[in-house]
Amino acid sequence: MVYLSSKTFIKTIPLSKGQIPFLSHESMYPNNTCYNESFAWHIYSKLDAATVQNAFIEIVKRHECYRTVFIMEEEPVQKVYSEPVLDFKSIAVGDWGESAVNQYLLAESQESFDLSNGPLFKVRLLCLSEEHYVLHIVLHHIVFDGWSLSLTLDEFGLLYKRLYNGDLEENTQLQCVEYSYSDFVSWQERLLQSEAGQTSAQFWKQKLSGELPVLELPADKKRPPVPAFAGGLAPFALQAKTSEKLSAFCNKEDMSLNRVLLALYFAFLHRLSGQTEIIVGTPRYGRKNRDFHHSCGYFVNLLPIRMRFSDNCSFKQLLLQVQEEITDCTKHQDYPFSLMVKEHGLQRDMSIPAVFQAGFVLQKACKQDAAIFLGNATNVFDLHGLKLAPFPLEKKVSKFDLTLFVEQESNGSIVANFEYNNDIFHEDSIQRWIRHFDHFIHTVLDNVEESLANIRLLSQDEEQQQLVEWNRTETAYPRNQVIQELFEEQVAARPEAVAVVDEDRQLTYGELNTQANRLAHCLKKKGVKPETLVGICIDRSADLIVGIMGILKAGGAYVPMDPSYPQQRLTYMAHDAGIELMVTLNEGSGWVPETITRICLDSAADQEMLSQESDRNPPVMTTPQNAAYVMYTSGSTGNPKGVVVEQRNVVRLVRQAGYIPFSAEDRMAQTGAIGFDASTFEVFGALLNGGSLYPIPRETLLDAPALAAFVHRHQLTTMWLTSPLFNQLVQKDAAMFAGLQHLIIGGDALSPVHVNQVLRSSPELSLWNGYGPTENTTFSTCFLIDRAYEEHIPIGKPIGNSTAYVVNKQNHLNPVGVPGELCLGGDGVARGYLNQPDMTADKFVSNPFVAGERMYRTGDWVKRMPDGNLVYLGRMDKQVKIRGFRIEVGEIEAMLSQHPTLRQASVVVREDKPGEKQLAAYLVGEGSAQEWRAYLSERLPSYMVPTYFVQMDSLPLTPNGKIDTRALPIPTVSSQEGYAAPQTPAEELVAAVWSQLLGVERIGIYDSFFDLGGHSLLATQAVSRLREVFGMEVAVRDLFQYPTIESLSRRLTLLAQGGEGEKRPPIQAVERGVHMPTSYAQQRLWFLDQLEPNSPLYNIPCAWRLQGAWKLDALEQAYDALIQRHEALRTVIGEANGEPVQIIREHQPERLPVTDLRHLASEDREREMKSLMQAEADKPFQLAEGPLIRSQVIAMGENDWVLMCTLHHIIFDGWSLDIFVREWLALYEAFAGGQP
Repeated sequence: MVYLSSKTFIKTIPLSKGQIPFLSHESMYPNNTCYNESFAWHIYSKLDAATVQNAFIEIVKRHECYRTVFIMEEEPVQKVYSEPVLDFKSIAVGDWGESAVNQYLLAESQESFDLSNGPLFKVRLLCLSEEHYVLHIVLHHIVFDGWSLSLTLDEFGLLYKRLYNGDLEENTQLQCVEYSYSDFVSWQERLLQSEAGQTSAQFWKQKLSGELPVLELPADKKRPPVPAFAGGLAPFALQAKTSEKLSAFCNKEDMSLNRVLLALYFAFLHRLSGQTEIIVGTPRYGRKNRDFHHSCGYFVNLLPIRMRFSDNCSFKQLLLQVQEEITDCTKHQDYPFSLMVKEHGLQRDMSIPAVFQAGFVLQKACKQDAAIFLGNATNVFDLHGLKLAPFPLEKKVSKFDLTLFVEQESNGSIVANFEYNNDIFHEDSIQRWIRHFDHFIHTVLDNVEESLANIRLLSQDEEQQQLVEWNRTETAYPRNQVIQELFEEQVAARPEAVAVVDEDRQLTYGELNTQANRLAHCLKKKGVKPETLVGICIDRSADLIVGIMGILKAGGAYVPMDPSYPQQRLTYMAHDAGIELMVTLNEGSGWVPETITRICLDSAADQEMLSQESDRNPPVMTTPQNAAYVMYTSGSTGNPKGVVVEQRNVVRLVRQAGYIPFSAEDRMAQTGAIGFDASTFEVFGALLNGGSLYPIPRETLLDAPALAAFVHRHQLTTMWLTSPLFNQLVQKDAAMFAGLQHLIIGGDALSPVHVNQVLRSSPELSLWNGYGPTENTTFSTCFLIDRAYEEHIPIGKPIGNSTAYVVNKQNHLNPVGVPGELCLGGDGVARGYLNQPDMTADKFVSNPFVAGERMYRTGDWVKRMPDGNLVYLGRMDKQVKIRGFRIEVGEIEAMLSQHPTLRQASVVVREDKPGEKQLAAYLVGEGSAQEWRAYLSERLPSYMVPTYFVQMDSLPLTPNGKIDTRALPIPTVSSQEGYAAPQTPAEELVAAVWSQLLGVERIGIYDSFFDLGGHSLLATQAVSRLREVFGMEVAVRDLFQYPTIESLSRRLTLLAQGGEGEKRPPIQAVERGVHMPTSYAQQRLWFLDQLEPNSPLYNIPCAWRLQGAWKLDALEQAYDALIQRHEALRTVIGEANGEPVQIIREHQPERLPVTDLRHLASEDREREMKSLMQAEADKPFQLAEGPLIRSQVIAMGENDWVLMCTLHHIIFDGWSLDIFVREWLALYEAFAGGQP
């Protein structure tokens, strides 16, 4: 029963600094239950339910915090009831079963508290058998902490024993509560005004100065812009050997378990995130003043412990740093965490917890074994004669990204829980971390002097999986043959088959071989031999293929030079490679220096010269280790660098390579520019497997209809495209690739939106994500895209005879899900960089996993999925932080690409002024910066919303088909909102409220509330005033999500017009049928009613004392009108097909019965009235029969009545009660005044 008091308060006091954030949270997230604290225990003793109830009533009497409610007046205050208010229910559940009991307790845990009305403490006693009960208590954290739990449980044991035995004398074991929570509030205010308080303020200001690190644990899901606080709980116990080793280490070092475990947790987060600066929040019980040791309430304070990791930091060094840090912070532990956030302006983005995102709690009980918190159900302990054991509860909320709860049980074993944010982590990831954490602790304690960076996280089985199972790529390919031999095998097998077709001509394998042989003999006479570099400057055409094959057959290596490149770049490449011979055409060769001998395949003189050469195959002079080509790629110094690729590297790319199947029936498009490594896949993929090659002219490639016609006309089977070019083509015609068998996209991260369009339009097409740097010969991994993706399409696993590793800076393997650098091994690893031994030594390193082999450090940031597939996350050198947050521009681009009016998007980080990094979005499509900013604000955290939005007709592409970021224009002032005065009435009203609150006169509509000094408490006050000014409901979260005057005014205007935006569809009246659907909350209550029929558990009894000249007939008429007005009051809950449904009854005239007690003596009247109220409250409702509301009047005396009303919770809640009372009174006044 919920015992309602008359709401007589004995005191009104301010909130403690620690309580203020709870009210801010409630304003921002109404009815959120993440601060419900829920605990349960088995009790293996005989119990008397009434005595249990009375024991808890005594506890509520003893501690004013349990009689407190919270009211928002000018400032938030807390008020203390004079009488105990307890929500207690005793339920027989012997036949429920374990699952039903768990569901019931979970439902009770997730029911929100009404902070302004209370009670904020409820107790459930479930009787499973005569000597087996489950005691379940739920409290709001604003009145309660872990110390309070231990005190409350201990007092329950003592009081139950005393009351059950009838011992009315005060038990000497029950400590007197000398100081209440209001005394603590007063003490805290004095402390903050004292010199010690000012010293602590300065300490924390210095400690939290500078840019605070944001912990970036490996996320499985995108962080939502508005947190739901959905959580999970993963319990675990350290292995016995690990617990023993930990205890022995603490004893040896004379260190507390708390500090050693915190240091281990820091070290683990450091290895998991790769970050060198981390803040972890850890609680202090806030009772350093011993006067409060016997007081309940929210005394806890959070201490942000900030650690910086030096290079090669060992655990021994870290432990000393943690020891020193905790010692310093503990001296100032009473300075409220909420003031740290407020005074230093640390709350900026509502999507991420302020200051720290990871917590650490070593559970300690002031009265009992710590097992009352996390212990398992077999750990039975004595509570003043009662046998208790913890009852594990399912956890559905999380306040931080990750919190480690730890306790040491009496037997020395260490049990723990990871409480994690379900919005960003999967349970299987947390389970992996648990295994890694145990292994990590064990390894660290064996190597306390070793650098933490060298401590391995993976077990031997996990290393075996990564090194062997996911890198088992060996295939029987012709690794000892060279390109010339394999090509000539195809010539011999199919001399009349078509080899290459361009706009002007077609060459068979025999014809191509003849022309290549003549060029080869010519080149050999000019001194070409193995390792000779020969330039070739010809666009996609049959001539290009003749040139490439001729150079290779001569034994040389070709150096491709794209004729579209600037002359300066071409000249640099020719000089850097030491080119003495150049194969080219007349057109486009004017840049070639006179010092370089040219062979122009289209000049009459050179054609005559070549015709005199032999058409026989020249002898094979090369080995698999000789250079095949030198491909120049962009360099960090501004000059391109040449990558030397060997013959075996190329053969590994296209023979038995384990991705797309090559065959003689292939018709391969050549889309790659000569200077782009994808051309090697196209040329050699076709010619070394007997297929046909179709070079596509540049103008055709950029014209979607022309390209589609080309594909259809030549019946192409296989094509490769850069991701940006693919996106542009899909925007024009997503079905244009339908005739292909295989389409590989690469060169940049793929756009899921565009890929999904092609999957829908061409379901028979095999669509591949092809990844690979030039340094590992074109493709390193491939992934067949077999379904739609919302983000991050995997790049797959290594292709044949290749290996891939995800490592940290020390080249140790990273666990699944943990980002790291991708390193590539196997037969695709190129020789190195031409003429750059230092750069080669830096990037081409010894493979620590395979003796005697090398691997290439890509500089790409990737992670492994649980199935072994890799996901590309971006370039490591492009990883940037803005305002402390790591930015992934690909995530922003992917979100923009989903906007219905945008065709293309590119987001870059600009630093046009030193030290000022800002995001700029370059967009192709229709719309405005205002529209796009609002779109992103609803879907991404605020720090990921670009400063600039630049609209363009098209995005510039490089000759290789990638977006040319250097050609993107510098954003102008017009693409960023500078100062602008309020224009609309809504903007003026919002500006006036802000100005008054913040004390700032001139506020522009693009200024952020929080940049101007706003914080969560001021946000609450601002919203309260906005509600008054606009006369409508405004949520605090709206201010966090729309922090500028312009965006908030637009939001408020939308709400005033009845709109809720895309995420919240407008409320619409629906047709009334016989059966109406139920809400989720109603389904839960119906389910509980099915478990225990005829139960009054969810009755809501209300009573009001009416004094004065009340007109009962008018009261009855108002009651009847009220029920006619609200169909919820005429609703019953039936069942259809096993599911609950709402049935709305037709209105029938309602009477208000009167029970007359005036004939009784005064004391008897009061006693009988309370008895009637109790009987009414205990009387169950029949959900299917109804009605689900009952009311009556009790006549107590002349002009003295009690109005009782009982409703079932399934049709009524706390919000409804306020409406119910207001409307009943308004209707009464109308009827009483003769104005119905």
